[in-house]
Amino acid sequence: METKDFSLEEIWNISQTIAEHTSVSSQNNNFLEDQNKLLCKITGLEMQSCLDNFFVFKTEIITRGEEEIIFWENKISEIKTFSKEKAIKELILSLKLNEKINVIRRYIDSLR
Repeated sequence: METKDFSLEEIWNISQTIAEHTSVSSQNNNFLEDQNKLLCKITGLEMQSCLDNFFVFKTEIITRGEEEIIFWENKISEIKTFSKEKAIKELILSLKLNEKINVIRRYIDSLR
């Protein structure tokens, strides 16, 4: 959390800071390591604590991603059972085509 004594601005600009000190030839190898070191320096956390947290976050992201893949695969299977007419309606709804048309119409009307 930002306070008078601690600003997150350095973190938001971390890529730029690292880019200024990393050669193009070594950027892929050094970027994450440099980023982690800089994050620890900015936040005052120990490297092992950061790495442990990154591992937990990475595991949670992988788990959530796998759950979402299953959800969407099941959705595809469900849609394959639809009639052609119902599938077309579902596609129109999922792409929000009517909403997009209305937004364009409102914008055009505002220009008239």
